[in-house]
Amino acid sequence: MSYKSFEDYYREAEIKHLVLFKHNNYLISPPFCTDKCKDYSRVLIYKDGEWVWFDVDTPPATSKYNSMISIGDSAFFAPYGIWDEFNTVLELNTSGPGKATYHTLNSTAKGQFYNMASDGTTAFSAPLGYEEVSFGLFIKDGKVKQIPFPVTGELKKHMGTVWANGHYWSAPRGESYDYKQILKFNPNTEELSFITVDLPQARRKYSDFIVAGNKLFALPLGRDIELHQMLVVDTTTDSVELVDLNVPSFVKKYNAGVLLDNVIVALPYGHKDNGDANHGLVFNTDTYEHSTFDIGLTFGGKYRFRSGIEYNGVAVFLPTGTPNADIIVVDKTGNILFRKSLPEYVLGRPITHNNLVYTVAYDVLTKKHSILTIDSSYRFNFDEIF
Repeated sequence: MSYKSFEDYYREAEIKHLVLFKHNNYLISPPFCTDKCKDYSRVLIYKDGEWVWFDVDTPPATSKYNSMISIGDSAFFAPYGIWDEFNTVLELNTSGPGKATYHTLNSTAKGQFYNMASDGTTAFSAPLGYEEVSFGLFIKDGKVKQIPFPVTGELKKHMGTVWANGHYWSAPRGESYDYKQILKFNPNTEELSFITVDLPQARRKYSDFIVAGNKLFALPLGRDIELHQMLVVDTTTDSVELVDLNVPSFVKKYNAGVLLDNVIVALPYGHKDNGDANHGLVFNTDTYEHSTFDIGLTFGGKYRFRSGIEYNGVAVFLPTGTPNADIIVVDKTGNILFRKSLPEYVLGRPITHNNLVYTVAYDVLTKKHSILTIDSSYRFNFDEIF
């Protein structure tokens, strides 16, 4: 199987919707927008059994929104804008007829916020930033604030943000070898702090934390092959462990992991130029015992950020990195229960709703958008939207 970079779809395809979120009893898809349709500005809402449209007024941008959180009746979308100066936080209130509010940030940097987390009352996003971004995004009482960061010159500092034990946390990513800061943010005091970790020399170290009780687990990503440690943080003491993983060496290891009870199941991402990324991981968060399993796909760029989800006690992974990989279902022992290839579709990240797995599916040949649902018997249904 050949590799096709997702960046190619940014440039070549006309993907208007790709990410899907749950908000109260609704499913919502904000304008995603690839480069050929960056003027597109509509929100897709699943309401009372049918899909409806909500027109919004957002500036042109490629990859406008990748994240959303819910606070009360409002859904907030943080700006991403991978190649554009895009600084509009979109708030959509779904009560009554619905209302859109636009919060303008001072910064106009590119590739700002990839992910947000919420405690149900507040929300926070750590900066990714394809240009230097020196603030976090904080939402409280309907107001959007910028939390200043130390100016270091580092790019792509953080990717994922999680809520755990009264604080927001983000693992160190970084584009250089030197960024080694775990981010911690207190929403009550609005205090930002950092925990320095003695990490091996590697770029693009970790993309996300997985929350298991009061501990945080970050799977090694790494653009360089030296990084093979699980990063573990105890949120009650702020103590940090690096757990050596006895896994085969390959670049850009794990960008997607799912917690099943006390076991993390992860599928490999891999580098586009290498053919050795076929090793999935099973990791026990209590004992740290771990093992690998062969997924039979060696090429890189497969299972991206949060492309897996827990569903009825197993992990369902979608190939959000490339259509050439398989949809794979894995149990917590590493057994592959089901797999299916949909090479004609670009798929978004999965969510669960009404005991089904939902995702947006874009047909690369017809350019049509559908909602794909998968049931517990792994039957597939495509509901064409436009």
